[in-house]
Amino acid sequence: VKHGGDFIVLSFRCPTDVFETYNTQFTEMADVFELCEKGEVRNDFVTDKKTPDGMKIASSDKIEYRFYVPENWICDSESGNSSAYFDESGKPNVSVTSYIPDGIMSAQEYVDYCKELYEDDLAGYVYVGEESATVANKDAIKYSYSAEYSGVRFTVMQTVFVYNDRVYSITYTAPEDTFSSHTDDVEKILDAFRFR
Repeated sequence: VKHGGDFIVLSFRCPTDVFETYNTQFTEMADVFELCEKGEVRNDFVTDKKTPDGMKIASSDKIEYRFYVPENWICDSESGNSSAYFDESGKPNVSVTSYIPDGIMSAQEYVDYCKELYEDDLAGYVYVGEESATVANKDAIKYSYSAEYSGVRFTVMQTVFVYNDRVYSITYTAPEDTFSSHTDDVEKILDAFRFR
């Protein structure tokens, strides 16, 4: 749903054999989920000894990785969300998420899973492509697609890799017409990402 200039996604994934059990709980949560006005983003400026020049930390000190973003991106390192955005129309943004699969899953298997899921669930889904990459010395896949939200076309690039049996995705999302404007910054973000 679009709310206050942002897109809010409430997602649920689980093993197929327990879907009905957990789907009931998810439905109960979704029924009481409320949208509210968000507080002011602190846009803090946290660094450490390994922060690259011109960057700052956009992740909490309590998690296993360091997510660095350019100084001119807006973030709140202690919000609990590893995310940052560029302050312009459409709010191009980058976020880090992780997923613990039921068993071992490769980056390619996760990308294939996403392709199937998004093709079914996202309005106007168009596969753009994928390529090999390296993030934090791990083999990664950059998977790109476009989709439509509330009449606006967005391009998304998910950079997916596996660390300690957990699948990580560093996701860059921007309106289609401004996507290429920030790809240099996103490459810096990917190059700087590391585990602690």
